[in-house]
Amino acid sequence: MMNKPHQWTAGQLDRLRELYRQHSLEECKDMLNAEFGLTLRLTQVRGATRNHGIRSGRTGRFVQGNEAWNKGKRFENAGGRDTRFKKGQQPHNAAPVGTEQWKSDGYLWVKVAEPSRWIAKHRLIWERANGPIPEGHVLLFLNQDRTDIRLDNLAMIRRSLLAVVNKHGLLSQSAELTRTGLLVAEVKKKAYAAKLRLKGAGRRSG
Repeated sequence: MMNKPHQWTAGQLDRLRELYRQHSLEECKDMLNAEFGLTLRLTQVRGATRNHGIRSGRTGRFVQGNEAWNKGKRFENAGGRDTRFKKGQQPHNAAPVGTEQWKSDGYLWVKVAEPSRWIAKHRLIWERANGPIPEGHVLLFLNQDRTDIRLDNLAMIRRSLLAVVNKHGLLSQSAELTRTGLLVAEVKKKAYAAKLRLKGAGRRSG
């Protein structure tokens, strides 16, 4: 069965542009999945960079005017074969599985598998308690503090509801007020849906 292509939103593409300046595509994929509640594959993220002209800006080329690190040094090849990096070997400074790290997106990430599989810790905590996050849903920090990863401070909501919450400014640094804001957003969403149904019924009767 063919996978349905992902429809990128402007916000997701802007976030990808920001992340790609400092992170690999694999890391970008994990961060986007955690932040937007997606299940993107690496090929989809790579395709987005090509289709939307997103560049990392990291060429790896030597910039003219900079001094080479080995200028004036004699190249020694003694022991080169013995110290050469071998396929499948991990670099000495590779983070072991279980490493936790705060990243530039403000989230705490946990390395869960080799060679570089990271998951946002708040997502890990939620899924251990409640199971996988369904497509189209996101996790919300009730008090807006990304460092507060307690399960009680997390709520899973539909992305469509988050749009209503953001539109009407219903988020608060108070978890209780945010919960109230979510209820208000549900009411507004249902009222808008009812309005559209009535409008459609009026057109059909006319």
